[in-house]
Amino acid sequence: MLTSHGRHRYEELDSLRGVAAMVVVFYHASTFWNDPRPLWFMRLNQSPLGLLISGPDAVLLFFVMSGFVLFLPYIRPEGPDPYTKYLIKRVCRIYLPYLAALALAIAADLMFYRPVAVIFTKWVTWMRPFPVDKVWPHILFIGSDSLTEFNPSFWSLMYEMRVSILFPLVAFLALRMRLLSGAVVSLAICSGGFYLADLLGAPSVKTIGYGGLFVLGALLARHLPTVREWMEKRNAFSRTVILVLAIFLFKSTHLLPAKFYQWWTLVPLHGAGAALFLVLSMTTVHFKSFLHTRALRWLGKVSFSLYLVHGVVLYALASVFWMQSGHHVLLLSGGIVLSLFLSEYLYEWIERPSILLGRRLTRRAV
Repeated sequence: MLTSHGRHRYEELDSLRGVAAMVVVFYHASTFWNDPRPLWFMRLNQSPLGLLISGPDAVLLFFVMSGFVLFLPYIRPEGPDPYTKYLIKRVCRIYLPYLAALALAIAADLMFYRPVAVIFTKWVTWMRPFPVDKVWPHILFIGSDSLTEFNPSFWSLMYEMRVSILFPLVAFLALRMRLLSGAVVSLAICSGGFYLADLLGAPSVKTIGYGGLFVLGALLARHLPTVREWMEKRNAFSRTVILVLAIFLFKSTHLLPAKFYQWWTLVPLHGAGAALFLVLSMTTVHFKSFLHTRALRWLGKVSFSLYLVHGVVLYALASVFWMQSGHHVLLLSGGIVLSLFLSEYLYEWIERPSILLGRRLTRRAV
């Protein structure tokens, strides 16, 4: 039976999103070294602290959380908004800030690019001649599988918008599945999507794979009372086991045999770990208290803006100062601090007005 917990705002999820965005920032800063990586990086990445630079896995957490949040209106007594209103809000929430960030990235590329061969070879994607042919695919979310020519974070927004447009189908599935069997089905959808993408040579089919993670998040939203009741009965040891399992699944890339290093095996495993972190954030007192600290609430507020702006800041600083600086860790640390500073302004000038615009437009919509 549907309940009214869909009305509740889970502030801990905002903070968790902020933590995940910060992990992506650390990850992109760490990728400025080509192989062989510094010894400190290798040791960090192979330890549990490697969670701090598990950027691709943090993006999977975004997808699971999006499924959770987008499904909440479906468990309100009055049900979700009409599809037109929902889509208008979603476009204003995701696409308009993205367009602003795209314009910023293109401008920074044109102004600051320098040929720094030490790093601009494998991980950093600004290039010359300037890729004019990549601008329209970025605007329309078509053509390119990665969409990383101007900003390393843009690729995920393509899938975010695609699945958001199809979210009523995600909700249809989540409303008709039990928790455990549905979780298995959602992870099977995830695995199958990536397997088909590889088999057919069609990167766009990855949308199905990422859509499976949205289904998983939606299932957690629908069955949250059951999940919370089950977690409340677990003792401290059991909760610790769940935390260790979440870390193991999140870090399974480094813990499993190389033959399992395939998208269709790793993404479902890491997605399951992301789902467990989401559950722990909402059902564990100490975890929730940590996520409700003032600093993390602020980080959660600006998380999307931080996600959009940090790559441009790091690219620009590396272009201008990398060859003049022998203190690259200090340079990248400064880039992280500057990204945090600018994210507040991007939130106030672009992201928040876009959200308010969506609300105004849907109040007028019939």
